[in-house]
Amino acid sequence: MHPVTFLLIPVCFFSLFLFPFISALQQLFNESSAIGSTNLYSPDHSPNYAAKQRMGLYFPDGGHFSDRTFLSSNLRVLILESKYGSVFDERFVTYYAQLRGQLENISVRFHLLWIVRRSSVFQQIVHNGKTISYAQQCADQTHNDLHCLPDAFLMANSPLGRLFPLTIPYWNISAFKTRQSIYVGLLFGGVHVDPKSQHLKAARFVKMPFNMPPLKDQKAEAQFDRYWSETIRTLKPPRFVGITTWDHGQHETDMKLITIRTRRLLPLLVAALLLFCTVSTMRRERAFRKPLLALGGVVSAGCAIVTSFGMLHTIGIQLIQIALITPFLVLWDKNKGSVRSESTIVFTCSDIASIKCHNYNFRKSIASILLTSLDNVMVFSVGTLSVFPVMRIFCLYCAVSLLIVFAFQVTLFGSFIVIDTLRLCNESVPIEICIPSIKQFSSSPSSSVSSSTCSSASTIRKIKFSGRRGCGFLSPLSSLWSVFESWPFVTLISLSYMIYVIVSVMILNNNIEIGLLPSSLLPDDSITYSYLRQHEKYFWEYNIPMEVLIEGEYQYSTPITRHNILRAVASIENDEHTLEASFWLSDFDEFIR
Repeated sequence: MHPVTFLLIPVCFFSLFLFPFISALQQLFNESSAIGSTNLYSPDHSPNYAAKQRMGLYFPDGGHFSDRTFLSSNLRVLILESKYGSVFDERFVTYYAQLRGQLENISVRFHLLWIVRRSSVFQQIVHNGKTISYAQQCADQTHNDLHCLPDAFLMANSPLGRLFPLTIPYWNISAFKTRQSIYVGLLFGGVHVDPKSQHLKAARFVKMPFNMPPLKDQKAEAQFDRYWSETIRTLKPPRFVGITTWDHGQHETDMKLITIRTRRLLPLLVAALLLFCTVSTMRRERAFRKPLLALGGVVSAGCAIVTSFGMLHTIGIQLIQIALITPFLVLWDKNKGSVRSESTIVFTCSDIASIKCHNYNFRKSIASILLTSLDNVMVFSVGTLSVFPVMRIFCLYCAVSLLIVFAFQVTLFGSFIVIDTLRLCNESVPIEICIPSIKQFSSSPSSSVSSSTCSSASTIRKIKFSGRRGCGFLSPLSSLWSVFESWPFVTLISLSYMIYVIVSVMILNNNIEIGLLPSSLLPDDSITYSYLRQHEKYFWEYNIPMEVLIEGEYQYSTPITRHNILRAVASIENDEHTLEASFWLSDFDEFIR
């Protein structure tokens, strides 16, 4: 009755949430990759989560926890593979020591706008008249066990390793009354261990970590990362050594590939939809040839997605990179609804007022879109109950987008349909089509109509149909279709689907604690993907230790706080996600003093 009014309502909502949508995209592209947060990809109520909950009770500020799943910005790691033999072979150890020395002496110098290159491989940049390198930074660094640790692999191949054989995951070194434990569980992959003594016999992979002290100047750190990566790429290791590298800058770049490639696919999606709108209306009768109306359905769904993203960003739901897949899923599904709407709208019934017939057609279109939307919304709504936060966010974006797209299809696209139908009422469009019987909408008992009118003033079209059989070309398929509508067939499909769901749930319950593999979040042609795949395949035997970050303004030196922390040590000493107290308690004592 009032199509213009229903046209303005979605336009106002689109204008209202357009700016929040742009802000969400800018935040996704400019800020550090949110997809790299372990909290998004760790299941709720996992052992790691439970350990954090227990430990948080003993700290005045509740404790701030982190782990090395996604490594810190100042940490750079190389994985070296021994292709023929073990990493403890003499030639491999020799190359490892040479490579370590070269990388520690990579120096970068900064001075105003000019760059000095000292050699063809290692570049130097001047920063405030001081050379920046790993060796130089560690030489200037005060005592801090978090950075510049000695290389455990080289220590294990020194005379110290002969006195104290390497054990895994802890290498215990004792001298007189002192004892030190070094956690080496994550340094070696593809290991062979003596089951009795836990001595490490052989390993296929070894990590070479560089935990460099952080630089105060972000520009200098970015330049150092760039030249570090260039140096690694120019390395030519011998045939018996394979090298895979990781650093924070490369990790961030590879994570952003998801967003960049999705953004590049959006023009292709738009072109495909425009082509579909054009091709689907070719070689049709004039009343059915509506490319602009089909395009209106695509525009309506696109505006709805923008509105849903802006609305979720406004209420504080974080936009993650995997949510950018939502437009591809929603537009593909809702474009089918637009086609169904067009197929139900272009006919008028005999002896019925035009407004009544339009209302019937419009209700039929809404029902067509609604039935295709409800099942998808229900599926994604169930996904919002997932134990993985990233899956909850993704399914929430999909469910809300589908709901808002349905509202836009009913209002915005529905207004387009009504305006187009009213335009047809004022034109003469001779056409012959074949439609099913519509006796319930006709006051005449006749089963066939030779002509129909949209109003008393204008004749629109001639409609020929059979009241019992409908269109003739459907009759050969009626017997085949009756098989799919039979009760035994429906029962078989329902039982098969129930079995599939039950088996899937059982498999998920058995593997839910594993979590999402970090490599599954990256393109398989990226450098970080290769590193993470090796890490997941060969370094899975031992868990990554959890870190507790503490700040100086809290009074950790009070007796009650120290007592509570000692209780925490006693309760989590044997937890698989924590380190032995001897590994970190001395540093903690030094901190609180």
